[in-house]
Amino acid sequence: MRLVTMALAVLLAAGVARAAPLEAYGKLPTMDMAAISPEGTKVAFVRPVDGKPVVFVYQLNPISLIAKTPSTPQKIRELTWADENDLLVTLSDEGRAFNVRREWFYLLDVQLQTHKIKQLIGTGKETDIRALTGPAEVRVRAGHTVVFAPSYELVYDQKRKDGSRVGVPALRAEDLVGEYEAIEMVAPAPQYRMHWVIDDDGSVIAQTFFDESTRRWGLSVHRDTGWVPIYGEQVASEMPEVIGLTPDGRSLVMQVYAEGRGFQFAPLSLADGKFGASNAAFGGFTGLVHDPWTDRLIGGRKSGIEPAYGFIDPKDQAAWTAAVKLFPDEYVDFVGWSRDRGKVLVRVTGVEHGVGYAVVDTSAGKATLLGQRYEGIGPSDFADVRIATYPAADGTQIKALLTLPNGRDPKNLPLIVLPHGGPADHDETGFDWMAQALASRGYAVLQPQFRGSSGFGWKLESAGFGEWGRKMQSDLSDGVRALANQGFIDPKRVCIVGASYGGYAALAGVTIEQGVYRCAVSVAGPSDLRTFIGGPKADPDHSSTVRYWDRFMGAKDPKDPILDVISPAKHAAQASAPVLLIHGKEDTVVPFEQSQIMERALRGAGKPVEFVTLKAEDHWLSREATRAQMLQATVAFVEKNNPPK
Repeated sequence: MRLVTMALAVLLAAGVARAAPLEAYGKLPTMDMAAISPEGTKVAFVRPVDGKPVVFVYQLNPISLIAKTPSTPQKIRELTWADENDLLVTLSDEGRAFNVRREWFYLLDVQLQTHKIKQLIGTGKETDIRALTGPAEVRVRAGHTVVFAPSYELVYDQKRKDGSRVGVPALRAEDLVGEYEAIEMVAPAPQYRMHWVIDDDGSVIAQTFFDESTRRWGLSVHRDTGWVPIYGEQVASEMPEVIGLTPDGRSLVMQVYAEGRGFQFAPLSLADGKFGASNAAFGGFTGLVHDPWTDRLIGGRKSGIEPAYGFIDPKDQAAWTAAVKLFPDEYVDFVGWSRDRGKVLVRVTGVEHGVGYAVVDTSAGKATLLGQRYEGIGPSDFADVRIATYPAADGTQIKALLTLPNGRDPKNLPLIVLPHGGPADHDETGFDWMAQALASRGYAVLQPQFRGSSGFGWKLESAGFGEWGRKMQSDLSDGVRALANQGFIDPKRVCIVGASYGGYAALAGVTIEQGVYRCAVSVAGPSDLRTFIGGPKADPDHSSTVRYWDRFMGAKDPKDPILDVISPAKHAAQASAPVLLIHGKEDTVVPFEQSQIMERALRGAGKPVEFVTLKAEDHWLSREATRAQMLQATVAFVEKNNPPK
């Protein structure tokens, strides 16, 4: 195993052998979702008060609190500045609407001048937009009218003869200084998925649709004569997507799929619908950065694991480079900046600043620390984080994060394997609350970026297709063997803990695989893949979601027998270690029944299993009390079955 020890890791290793109490790691961030205003005069963030989220707004220079919202039982998902005096707050809650149970999103306007909170979406009025299925894109028109363009927004459609209502896609504009009124409404056929593209002045310039029944994807632009189609295609698997506008605003940046090469970024001219050179401006980025005020693409993240950014405009790049230099030997993440780039909001992780937010004045070359992201966790509580690379059994190079406990010789350590969710996702350097919590108890923690992970190029991501329960699984145990061969860990003292796809990997690690792990903790992990993707009635010909899962799982369709071969619940009798199941009752991503199925299978096979139900909790552990409950249960189970000493 090759370990690349960053300067940060070297400094952290010198920390004293102590750690914060476990409950400190399980708390929600005390500064979260920070957002800087257009003129750079204010910063807003979310902080839990008595376990419920509250929005705080601070004036900068000098720093002073100017507003805060009442606490809410709902979950705050995003803060977006419409202008200097209007802060839009996206909330969500699990519920049922239009006979669909899912996480629904709502929108508030916090008006700083009037000190009022105006509900924009979800007021319950007869003609109101009921809810969103995700956060809305926001643009300001004429200084005071805000336009919301979600990927799918629900309204009450009053046109049915029988008086019933149905949810249909809609575009909405709202005058923030006027009375509640829909300025603009567009409602095409409800079976289509719609998405609108809005220019920086709030003008609607393009719209896309996807008809699931025909697999037809199309793009139209707005002319004086109305909507004009300029591009369309039949979708075999991956759907095209509008990522944003080019810096000059003349083309849409499209994410298109090319067989054998994966997703490519390419500009599509708004004038004639022709593609420009693929990856002309955005090649090499693993993620793209938008200008928050125009939605135009200005740069991207260069690495899937480290916070390295590149910007297209040399002035933007110079401003970012100068900001990073103010935090030597620390990780710096881009959060946002003012419209004129005079102020940059960053998140810093390191031995000097802990885990905090800071505002950089680019003209003065000075940084102001706004506060710590986690209360009760200081720089000396951080465990040593290293970047590692090891070969899988077939020679594929796997990157990983390795967190080593403070104060212990990194030899023959007990290990926790912590695979990420997704699976098309990745871990990043910086503060990972779960990894740090486990390391604080004396465990080494390995986070492999197994095949199927995003952020490291299409070759690695597509290598995961058809490898659920196969090489995606052995990539994890290959990491265990690599660490054992180097003497870092004791191979007889290893457990696996994961959430979502990581929860599946934890279950598969002791059922489909045997003899690697002493215990497994699955948080909201799928266990029966046939029922997870919809069962025999699920139709891959008319569901892009089913086609996506079939591709990763290597199944021809939801009736394919291979799904049973790679389903942990079907192999419960082979379980080689105790299992802890943890699941939120309000999970709308991986149904709660997936853990129930696994529990029944394990108990029926006479295998040791524990089940912790998180009441009123979703898939993302959004509530502080249940997140702490999950962490306490996990650590107690791991310590019982794999003592750290």
